[in-house]
Amino acid sequence: MEINEKILRFVGSASIPDKLEVGEDLTLGVNVNVYSAEVKNNEDGTGNEIYRCRPTGEVLITRKWGKPMKGRSKSSSSKQLRNAFYYLHTESNITEDLEEWRIKQMNLIIAKLPEVIEFLKSKME
Repeated sequence: MEINEKILRFVGSASIPDKLEVGEDLTLGVNVNVYSAEVKNNEDGTGNEIYRCRPTGEVLITRKWGKPMKGRSKSSSSKQLRNAFYYLHTESNITEDLEEWRIKQMNLIIAKLPEVIEFLKSKME
């Protein structure tokens, strides 16, 4: 099947500090996690690749006039961690079932949590 277009769809929301005006144009700077990809058949021998993504972390919003503002992804930390595991599993070509691998990784993190906390404290000093 020939691919006509590659489409990126944004799903999710961010908490913002200021009011926006309807019709206002904004420029967004945002990190996203691609969580799905599929080919949608156009019924003419072609298809479109559709990628869906969610914002993660901070969102920088620049207005045409006025000062920029920062927002924050409303995605929970556990969802962000789950997405990070998915990304690492996919990019590392791990053949083990994703959910089984994720549980093993979580157990390793939990077992080493005191050491992780000490490491993080040392980086904050």
